[in-house]
Amino acid sequence: MDKLERKDVIKLAGGAVLGTAVGTVFSGAPFLGLQWLVEWTQDQYVPGKGDEKFIASICQSCPAKCNFSIRMMGNRAIKVETCLLYTSDAADE
Repeated sequence: MDKLERKDVIKLAGGAVLGTAVGTVFSGAPFLGLQWLVEWTQDQYVPGKGDEKFIASICQSCPAKCNFSIRMMGNRAIKVETCLLYTSDAADE
């Protein structure tokens, strides 16, 4: 058996990299990734048309009792907004 030289190792590594690149391109993996991306961007949930209303409430998680409002479209909560300037404790003072 011949001695394995540096240039032979470089050729072997280059062939492995080239083989991996060609195999990846012809396997369809890049196209499947792009297909997933296209489907994900076009399949986003859009809330249906319904009655829009705002519900005001008080958070019970801590003693500060912060006020917040919930924007509802039909039966679905779209956005929760807090108002930290006007807490129930501040109103009591």
